[in-house]
Amino acid sequence: MKERLFYISHWVIFVYTCIAVLAFLFNAFTHDTGFIRFLNYDVEPVVYLRVFAPILVFKFIDYMLCLFPFELDYCANVRKKAFYVGHPLAEKQHEYIGGNKEDIICLMPGSRNSEIKQNLPVMIEGFRKFNKDNNYTALIPAYDGSAKELVDEFIQDEAGINCHQTKSSEILKIAKAAVMCSGTATLEGLLAEVPTTIIYKTSWLNYLIYRSMMKSRFAGIQNILAGKEIFNELIQNQATKDAIAKDLENNLN
Repeated sequence: MKERLFYISHWVIFVYTCIAVLAFLFNAFTHDTGFIRFLNYDVEPVVYLRVFAPILVFKFIDYMLCLFPFELDYCANVRKKAFYVGHPLAEKQHEYIGGNKEDIICLMPGSRNSEIKQNLPVMIEGFRKFNKDNNYTALIPAYDGSAKELVDEFIQDEAGINCHQTKSSEILKIAKAAVMCSGTATLEGLLAEVPTTIIYKTSWLNYLIYRSMMKSRFAGIQNILAGKEIFNELIQNQATKDAIAKDLENNLN
Protein backbone atom coordinates (compact mmCIF):
# COMPACT_ATOMS: atom_id res chain seq x y z
CA MET A 1 0.00 0.00 0.00
CA LYS A 2 2.82 2.43 0.90
CA GLU A 3 4.59 1.71 -2.40
CA ARG A 4 1.36 2.35 -4.32
CA LEU A 5 0.84 5.68 -2.54
CA PHE A 6 4.48 6.55 -3.21
CA TYR A 7 4.07 6.11 -6.96
CA ILE A 8 0.68 7.87 -6.94
CA SER A 9 2.24 10.88 -5.17
CA HIS A 10 4.94 11.09 -7.84
CA TRP A 11 2.30 11.03 -10.58
CA VAL A 12 0.37 13.77 -8.78
CA ILE A 13 3.51 15.92 -8.67
CA PHE A 14 4.18 15.21 -12.35
CA VAL A 15 0.63 16.12 -13.38
CA TYR A 16 0.68 19.24 -11.19
CA THR A 17 3.95 20.37 -12.80
CA CYS A 18 2.54 19.82 -16.29
CA ILE A 19 -0.56 21.84 -15.40
CA ALA A 20 1.62 24.65 -14.00
CA VAL A 21 3.72 24.80 -17.17
CA LEU A 22 0.65 24.69 -19.43
CA ALA A 23 -1.01 27.40 -17.35
CA PHE A 24 2.12 29.50 -17.66
CA LEU A 25 2.15 29.13 -21.44
CA PHE A 26 -1.58 29.84 -21.64
CA ASN A 27 -1.01 32.94 -19.53
CA ALA A 28 1.60 34.07 -22.05
CA PHE A 29 -0.91 33.96 -24.90
CA THR A 30 -3.86 35.44 -22.96
CA HIS A 31 -2.02 38.02 -20.87
CA ASP A 32 -3.82 41.03 -22.33
CA THR A 33 -7.25 39.48 -21.80
CA GLY A 34 -6.65 39.05 -18.07
CA PHE A 35 -8.14 35.55 -17.95
CA ILE A 36 -5.15 34.07 -16.12
CA ARG A 37 -3.02 36.26 -13.89
CA PHE A 38 -2.24 34.02 -10.91
CA LEU A 39 1.46 33.75 -11.75
CA ASN A 40 1.87 37.50 -11.35
CA TYR A 41 3.18 38.67 -7.97
CA ASP A 42 4.16 35.10 -7.14
CA VAL A 43 7.15 34.04 -5.03
CA GLU A 44 9.44 32.05 -7.31
CA PRO A 45 10.87 28.90 -5.70
CA VAL A 46 14.53 28.14 -6.38
CA VAL A 47 13.87 24.73 -7.89
CA TYR A 48 11.34 26.17 -10.35
CA LEU A 49 13.95 28.61 -11.60
CA ARG A 50 16.71 26.02 -11.85
CA VAL A 51 14.62 23.51 -13.77
CA PHE A 52 12.32 25.60 -15.95
CA ALA A 53 14.23 28.86 -16.50
CA PRO A 54 15.92 27.49 -19.66
CA ILE A 55 12.55 26.81 -21.34
CA LEU A 56 10.19 29.45 -19.93
CA VAL A 57 10.01 33.11 -20.90
CA PHE A 58 9.19 35.30 -17.90
CA LYS A 59 8.40 38.42 -19.96
CA PHE A 60 4.70 37.53 -19.74
CA ILE A 61 4.74 37.91 -15.95
CA ASP A 62 4.22 41.39 -14.53
CA TYR A 63 6.14 41.16 -11.28
CA MET A 64 8.30 38.48 -9.67
CA LEU A 65 9.22 38.31 -6.00
CA CYS A 66 12.57 36.53 -5.55
CA LEU A 67 13.95 34.96 -2.39
CA PHE A 68 17.63 35.17 -3.38
CA PRO A 69 19.67 37.85 -5.20
CA PHE A 70 20.90 35.47 -7.93
CA GLU A 71 17.28 34.79 -8.97
CA LEU A 72 17.04 38.33 -10.33
CA ASP A 73 19.23 37.32 -13.27
CA TYR A 74 16.80 34.54 -14.19
CA CYS A 75 13.83 36.91 -13.95
CA ALA A 76 15.34 39.95 -15.68
CA ASN A 77 12.92 39.65 -18.61
CA VAL A 78 9.65 39.91 -16.64
CA ARG A 79 7.12 42.32 -18.15
CA LYS A 80 7.58 45.03 -15.50
CA LYS A 81 9.99 44.30 -12.66
CA ALA A 82 11.52 41.56 -10.49
CA PHE A 83 12.12 42.31 -6.82
CA TYR A 84 14.48 40.73 -4.32
CA VAL A 85 12.49 40.41 -1.08
CA GLY A 86 14.75 38.09 0.92
CA HIS A 87 14.22 34.65 2.43
CA PRO A 88 11.75 34.46 5.36
CA LEU A 89 14.21 32.31 7.34
CA ALA A 90 16.57 35.28 7.62
CA GLU A 91 14.13 36.86 10.07
CA LYS A 92 14.29 33.79 12.32
CA GLN A 93 18.03 33.51 12.92
CA HIS A 94 17.49 34.16 16.63
CA GLU A 95 15.80 30.74 16.81
CA TYR A 96 18.96 28.99 15.60
CA ILE A 97 21.59 30.49 17.91
CA GLY A 98 22.14 30.90 21.63
CA GLY A 99 22.08 27.27 22.74
CA ASN A 100 24.79 25.54 24.75
CA LYS A 101 26.71 23.32 22.36
CA GLU A 102 26.74 19.62 23.20
CA ASP A 103 28.37 16.54 21.65
CA ILE A 104 25.55 16.26 19.15
CA ILE A 105 25.52 15.74 15.38
CA CYS A 106 22.34 16.88 13.65
CA LEU A 107 21.25 14.63 10.77
CA MET A 108 18.70 16.09 8.35
CA PRO A 109 17.96 13.64 5.49
CA GLY A 110 15.16 15.73 3.96
CA SER A 111 11.45 16.24 4.45
CA ARG A 112 10.10 14.01 1.69
CA ASN A 113 9.86 10.25 2.11
CA SER A 114 11.95 9.66 -1.01
CA GLU A 115 14.72 11.89 0.35
CA ILE A 116 14.71 10.13 3.70
CA LYS A 117 14.94 6.73 2.02
CA GLN A 118 17.78 7.82 -0.27
CA ASN A 119 19.87 9.89 2.15
CA LEU A 120 19.35 8.59 5.68
CA PRO A 121 21.00 5.14 5.29
CA VAL A 122 24.37 6.59 4.21
CA MET A 123 24.09 9.30 6.88
CA ILE A 124 23.68 6.60 9.51
CA GLU A 125 26.62 4.62 8.14
CA GLY A 126 28.80 7.74 8.02
CA PHE A 127 27.91 8.73 11.59
CA ARG A 128 28.50 5.17 12.80
CA LYS A 129 31.98 5.13 11.25
CA PHE A 130 32.79 8.58 12.65
CA ASN A 131 31.57 7.64 16.12
CA LYS A 132 33.81 4.58 16.43
CA ASP A 133 36.54 6.86 17.77
CA ASN A 134 34.20 9.45 19.30
CA ASN A 135 31.30 9.65 21.70
CA TYR A 136 28.65 11.77 20.00
CA THR A 137 24.88 11.46 19.79
CA ALA A 138 23.07 11.94 16.49
CA LEU A 139 19.69 13.66 16.61
CA ILE A 140 17.25 13.79 13.69
CA PRO A 141 14.46 16.40 13.69
CA ALA A 142 11.23 15.10 12.14
CA TYR A 143 8.80 17.55 10.57
CA ASP A 144 5.70 15.50 11.38
CA GLY A 145 4.55 12.16 12.77
CA SER A 146 4.72 10.44 9.39
CA ALA A 147 8.36 11.45 8.88
CA LYS A 148 9.23 10.31 12.41
CA GLU A 149 7.68 6.89 11.81
CA LEU A 150 9.75 6.44 8.67
CA VAL A 151 12.98 7.61 10.32
CA ASP A 152 12.35 5.32 13.32
CA GLU A 153 12.26 2.34 10.94
CA PHE A 154 15.87 3.09 9.94
CA ILE A 155 17.26 3.79 13.43
CA GLN A 156 15.43 1.23 15.59
CA ASP A 157 18.61 -0.83 16.05
CA GLU A 158 21.02 2.10 16.14
CA ALA A 159 22.69 3.09 19.39
CA GLY A 160 23.33 6.78 19.80
CA ILE A 161 20.89 7.92 17.11
CA ASN A 162 17.51 9.36 18.07
CA CYS A 163 14.67 11.09 16.27
CA HIS A 164 12.49 13.84 17.74
CA GLN A 165 9.43 15.47 16.26
CA THR A 166 10.57 19.04 16.78
CA LYS A 167 11.78 22.14 14.98
CA SER A 168 15.17 21.66 13.36
CA SER A 169 16.31 24.89 15.04
CA GLU A 170 15.96 23.26 18.46
CA ILE A 171 18.59 20.67 17.55
CA LEU A 172 20.82 22.83 15.36
CA LYS A 173 21.41 25.42 18.06
CA ILE A 174 22.93 22.81 20.37
CA ALA A 175 24.71 20.71 17.70
CA LYS A 176 28.44 20.94 17.00
CA ALA A 177 28.14 19.68 13.42
CA ALA A 178 25.50 18.56 10.93
CA VAL A 179 24.98 16.35 7.90
CA MET A 180 22.16 17.60 5.70
CA CYS A 181 20.31 16.85 2.51
CA SER A 182 20.76 19.66 0.01
CA GLY A 183 17.86 22.11 0.18
CA THR A 184 16.49 24.77 2.50
CA ALA A 185 17.96 22.82 5.44
CA THR A 186 21.47 23.91 4.45
CA LEU A 187 20.38 27.53 4.83
CA GLU A 188 19.30 26.61 8.36
CA GLY A 189 22.79 25.24 9.02
CA LEU A 190 24.25 28.55 7.89
CA LEU A 191 21.92 30.53 10.17
CA ALA A 192 22.85 28.27 13.09
CA GLU A 193 26.55 28.70 12.26
CA VAL A 194 27.00 24.93 12.41
CA PRO A 195 29.75 23.25 10.33
CA THR A 196 27.78 21.24 7.82
CA THR A 197 28.29 18.44 5.34
CA ILE A 198 25.85 18.59 2.42
CA ILE A 199 24.84 15.36 0.74
CA TYR A 200 22.27 14.44 -1.85
CA LYS A 201 21.42 11.07 -3.34
CA THR A 202 18.63 10.31 -5.78
CA SER A 203 17.93 7.82 -8.55
CA TRP A 204 20.47 7.90 -11.37
CA LEU A 205 17.80 8.94 -13.87
CA ASN A 206 16.82 11.94 -11.71
CA TYR A 207 20.49 12.77 -11.15
CA LEU A 208 21.28 12.79 -14.86
CA ILE A 209 18.27 15.00 -15.57
CA TYR A 210 19.13 17.45 -12.78
CA ARG A 211 22.79 17.49 -13.73
CA SER A 212 22.04 18.32 -17.36
CA MET A 213 19.93 21.32 -16.29
CA MET A 214 22.11 22.73 -13.53
CA LYS A 215 23.94 25.94 -14.38
CA SER A 216 25.63 26.33 -10.98
CA ARG A 217 28.80 24.61 -9.77
CA PHE A 218 27.13 24.10 -6.41
CA ALA A 219 23.98 22.47 -5.04
CA GLY A 220 23.90 24.12 -1.60
CA ILE A 221 22.11 27.47 -1.36
CA GLN A 222 24.81 29.08 0.81
CA ASN A 223 27.54 27.97 -1.62
CA ILE A 224 25.60 29.43 -4.55
CA LEU A 225 25.13 32.72 -2.70
CA ALA A 226 28.80 32.93 -1.72
CA GLY A 227 30.10 31.81 -5.10
CA LYS A 228 32.43 29.39 -3.34
CA GLU A 229 32.25 26.24 -1.26
CA ILE A 230 31.43 27.11 2.37
CA PHE A 231 29.99 23.70 3.20
CA ASN A 232 31.48 20.60 1.60
CA GLU A 233 29.15 18.94 -0.92
CA LEU A 234 28.95 15.17 -1.41
CA ILE A 235 26.58 14.53 -4.30
CA GLN A 236 25.38 11.14 -5.53
CA ASN A 237 28.28 8.64 -5.65
CA GLN A 238 30.48 11.02 -3.63
CA ALA A 239 28.14 10.60 -0.67
CA THR A 240 29.76 7.59 1.00
CA LYS A 241 30.12 6.66 4.66
CA ASP A 242 33.88 7.22 4.48
CA ALA A 243 33.50 10.69 2.96
CA ILE A 244 30.85 11.69 5.51
CA ALA A 245 32.91 10.41 8.46
CA LYS A 246 36.01 12.21 7.19
CA ASP A 247 34.16 15.50 6.72
CA LEU A 248 32.69 15.27 10.22
CA GLU A 249 36.19 14.83 11.60
CA ASN A 250 37.44 17.82 9.62
CA ASN A 251 34.54 20.02 10.76
CA LEU A 252 35.06 19.18 14.41
CA ASN A 253 38.84 19.47 14.55
